[in-house]
Amino acid sequence: MDRETIGQLRELCQQVYRGSKPCAMIPVKKKYIGPAKAICIMENCKFRFNDLSEEWLTLWVYIRDELMDVVDCLPEKPESAADHYLFGALFGYSNDAICDYISTTPEEKS
Repeated sequence: MDRETIGQLRELCQQVYRGSKPCAMIPVKKKYIGPAKAICIMENCKFRFNDLSEEWLTLWVYIRDELMDVVDCLPEKPESAADHYLFGALFGYSNDAICDYISTTPEEKS
């Protein structure tokens, strides 16, 4: 795992642990599962891996187990204002920032 990714993961873990983000996610190559787990454990965070592709995983970092129930209900790609709000809230954005984003982003039509 390169130094930049290690630094990003440590920073995300610290933000989650300190409560500035309810949870975080970062893509990780499957061959780096071990180092990623070690970083999360060292930073006192819980973690979960979801398959992203043949080579990549999505690493979710969190403290509260209930948040993974919310994550399990999320679409892969946010499309509605509610989807965008949930993603924004999970990643620690303020209500104002989320609402500003929603009001300036046209909703995608199926």
